[in-house]
Amino acid sequence: MPFAENTYRDLNNSAVILDRLLNLYDADRLPNSLLFIAEDVQVTSKVAHALANKILNCTDCTQHMDFFQISSDIVGSAQITADAVRDLIAKIQVSPKISRFKVAYIEHAERMNKYAANSFLKTLEEPPADTVIVLSSPSPYAMLPTIVSRCVIFRFSDHQKIVSPVLDHIINSYESWLELLFNRSKKNLAVIEMYKLLSYIDQHLGELLDEEDADKMDSELILLKALEISTEKTFRAHSEEVLNLHKIISFFEDLHYFLAINCNLISCLERCFLLIIQWFSRD
Repeated sequence: MPFAENTYRDLNNSAVILDRLLNLYDADRLPNSLLFIAEDVQVTSKVAHALANKILNCTDCTQHMDFFQISSDIVGSAQITADAVRDLIAKIQVSPKISRFKVAYIEHAERMNKYAANSFLKTLEEPPADTVIVLSSPSPYAMLPTIVSRCVIFRFSDHQKIVSPVLDHIINSYESWLELLFNRSKKNLAVIEMYKLLSYIDQHLGELLDEEDADKMDSELILLKALEISTEKTFRAHSEEVLNLHKIISFFEDLHYFLAINCNLISCLERCFLLIIQWFSRD
């Protein structure tokens, strides 16, 4: 039975990150080495398994012949040993048995001891072909820095999505900005209104979540998902443009990738919005 996308909808706003990962995979742009960071390892485990289900085209990757997992629970120790890591490396060095890819998942990667981490680093430096490696940890600073630096990082949060006046204002302003672009007689105002919108986002992004300890990355992901949904809604209201919707959505997919490697949100949005203006000026 193939992967069913509704199997991960209980993940709350972590589904936003999973959506990005699935889209990167569909576009053949998924990085070979990923690091998931979250306080609750169960969250990252669910996402890692859902991503593996997609890659391996199955509904339970833990039973798949091309899925390999290490966790402190599985090895029966508080540490992940060099022997456990070498065993995993040996398994992913061979060709996939029944799928196009292999997936290796190390849960609580910070528990790799010094010898295990050094062994695994060599694999990250030259990852095996057709292999996606996923690490998860609540404590990335306890990991070997060279391992962290070789992974594309995705930060998760336990916060729930919150509907806020700030988010409503941003989305309404964004949709009004898109309408300017559809109205050819007003496209000359688009750049001015774009920078007004960016300025508002820059000043009020932190208010998207009420908690004092809200994760900045969480706010950014909620905003990007809302912008993407609004883009699709606005384009579908202009039915003659629907065929080109995927071109605009691809700009947002690029945005998620750059945020994952810690690029500045406002700079990323500016580039994305300018690309949208350029796309509307293609004629």
